[in-house]
Amino acid sequence: MGVSAFPDAAHGSGNGFAFSAAGSSGIAHRTQENETVLRRAARPENDACEAEWKYRSIFDEALEGIFQTTIEGLPVLANPAAARMLGYNSADELLGTVMNVGVDVWAHLSERAELLNRLEQEGAVRGFECRLRHKDGGEFWASLSARYACDANGNTRYIQG
Repeated sequence: MGVSAFPDAAHGSGNGFAFSAAGSSGIAHRTQENETVLRRAARPENDACEAEWKYRSIFDEALEGIFQTTIEGLPVLANPAAARMLGYNSADELLGTVMNVGVDVWAHLSERAELLNRLEQEGAVRGFECRLRHKDGGEFWASLSARYACDANGNTRYIQG
């Protein structure tokens, strides 16, 4: 059985999505039962899963690039917007390709050094203007907000922004 979702009210389910399920005949049948089953399948099973699902949705659909790197420059996490901004097709491609943001992402190492210095002094930085490098090698200006993320003992683990 195939399933389709149409993200607009024009297809009619009242909640912004119309669901259809195609049987073996290939003909789509829209029924209340199909919609109920699909809504249950899309809903997380418990509160912890629902919270994770909500935050994952915000992360994946954010318009701003979100990232996490080690202090040394290894990218640990990136959302799709960060990948697109840097010219990658996906966050997985970015994380699989970039081995050091200082070399592969920052257009000028002195600007990364300045950011690290400010983070060391201030703990967090907002609106830091810098030049980043697109996958194709072109430079572009970005406004970066970042902070140190520390473990339970107060040791800096990551830079995130």
